[in-house]
Amino acid sequence: MVGVAKDYLKNLAAKRGWQLVETLDMDEMAILNSIPTAEGAIMMAMQELPITIHGSTAVVVGLGRTGFTLARALLALGARVIAIDSESGREGQGLRGGMGVLSL
Repeated sequence: MVGVAKDYLKNLAAKRGWQLVETLDMDEMAILNSIPTAEGAIMMAMQELPITIHGSTAVVVGLGRTGFTLARALLALGARVIAIDSESGREGQGLRGGMGVLSL
């Protein structure tokens, strides 16, 4: 398993008869990866801001995998979340998640 295989690795795997699985586009892997990324962003905010997340207003730009995970975590910490996304169709996802959504 590899996130993204370069041509060298693809050729080597084919030559040796190995099955190569690229995980970059696998939703189940990407969603699991979004969790530590969101937690890291929250940790940085907690270290840098002179306020608590609870009761604050947070703006999340993009409601992709990581953005949606981050928004949900911020909501769980008691923040008011406003999400901004340019991809149509994600407004409902954000509204169902309890956040305000602005489309670009």
